[in-house]
Amino acid sequence: MKNWLAASLALVAMAGCASKNPEAVDLKGTWKHTAENGISGGKDEETFIVAAKGNKFNITTQTGTDESKRVYDGQTLYSKSPYDETARTVKETEISSERFWANAMTQGSGEAGGIVAGRDAMLYQVRQKRPDGELTQQIWVDAKTGVMLKSTLTIYSSQINSMVRKEDWECLAIDFSPVEDTAFSKP
Repeated sequence: MKNWLAASLALVAMAGCASKNPEAVDLKGTWKHTAENGISGGKDEETFIVAAKGNKFNITTQTGTDESKRVYDGQTLYSKSPYDETARTVKETEISSERFWANAMTQGSGEAGGIVAGRDAMLYQVRQKRPDGELTQQIWVDAKTGVMLKSTLTIYSSQINSMVRKEDWECLAIDFSPVEDTAFSKP
């Protein structure tokens, strides 16, 4: 399982290869995240409500009836959940992975991906065959901004002849109008 995790992280880590800079756009959007465990049969769903401007972000995560918030104002990362509230100064490298909408792997050339969340999308596909199975990923990014609109990652194990993990991100709504700086205040 560690090898699969390392392989999937390596694919995601190849971010930033497109000519567009999704971190440079203002956006407000809502994404649904679903993670399925093929071994245990478990399925988790979350909704992410995002406001972003440059390196700043405000992410509200809704899971069932619980809600948490992470706000980065360019220097301080504020976290608030039903159980905890923190604030700490962080380096940019510590939080870049939180910008899931800007970290899509887009190596190579994409193809027309249709319309996702009302936006023209480019589709990028990756497939990695391994002796113990296969990892596939499809990523739809906004054709103008490079922002990730949809992603499907599937890990299949030939050892147990089954899907081990499937992870989906789907943008439900997105708006690229300017975001006010007040969105990045301490929650």
